[in-house]
Amino acid sequence: MKKSNMKPEEFKALRDKAGMTREEMATALGVSFFAVYSYETGRRSILERTVKDLREIMAKKSIKF
Repeated sequence: MKKSNMKPEEFKALRDKAGMTREEMATALGVSFFAVYSYETGRRSILERTVKDLREIMAKKSIKF
């Protein structure tokens, strides 16, 4: 699994921009609440697959990044 270049603060900013809670984002990404928390705090690397899924979620909400 390949790590992305996305920074934790970028992930959190996108979640905030989408108006989603950590729980909602976790459900949308198919991961746990703790995984989202870990992405946002830098405890876990954000994988390219996660970024791809995040792009799809943002596209559905008409949010570009």
